[in-house]
Order: sequence, then C-alpha cells, then structure tokens
Amino acid sequence: ALHCERPLDFDVPCFANYQPETQEEERNLSICRRFAERFTERELERERAHNAQEPDWRSKNSMGLLLFGNYGTGKTHLAAAIALQLIGEGIPVICKTSSDLLMDIKKSFDSEGAREHEVLHLQAGRPADN
Repeated sequence: ALHCERPLDFDVPCFANYQPETQEEERNLSICRRFAERFTERELERERAHNAQEPDWRSKNSMGLLLFGNYGTGKTHLAAAIALQLIGEGIPVICKTSSDLLMDIKKSFDSEGAREHEVLHLQAGRPADN
C-alpha cells in the first residue's frame, strides 16, 4: 500500500491523467515513465550483482530520481504516479517529502547508536548493510 506522510490532493494520480503544459513538463513525464518502467529491471540487475559478489554492486544501477521545481508543476503527481505503478508491480513504496526525510535523518543523531544509513534503510523497509 502507498504509505504517505501527507494526503494527496487528487484522486488517482497516474501518468495517463498528468496534463503537461510545457515542453519541460512533457520531458519530465517521459523521464518519470521511463524511471518507473525500468525500476524492476534495475533492481534485479543490482540484486544479481550483489548475489554474484561483484565488488561494485552498490553502485550498479543505483540511480535515483530527484524531482524539484516550482509549485504546481506536477512533481507530487508524477511521484505518486511512479509510486502507484511500482505498487501495482508488488514493490513496496514509502512517500516522504525531502524535509520529512531530513528530519528523520536528523533524529538519528539523537538516537543512541542509530546512524544515517540505518535510518535510510529503515525508511526503505529493509535492514541496513554493515
């Protein structure tokens, strides 16, 4: 299920109902679609490299996606569309704003023994690598 810290302001965000108004927004739509479509493929390749104990497995296909821009340009809609597509493929998703994530990381400094990478892995719902 989609786990969001804040409510979404639209019913069903998806790529089909995103309405780009500029060429830049068209490009953003294309990038986000491609990111979602290739996500599972990238993760499987990374897992294969990890299982094969390849020395560079951590950097293999570890590209993320950062959405930033002015208010009302579709960042939240596109992020939710990616999340819903991944959820449809059985991939768990956590939605957080960057400020919420940074606050969680900051809290890790107040916790005894918790380190930043452990907080990030907990957010992703998996144990931290040591």
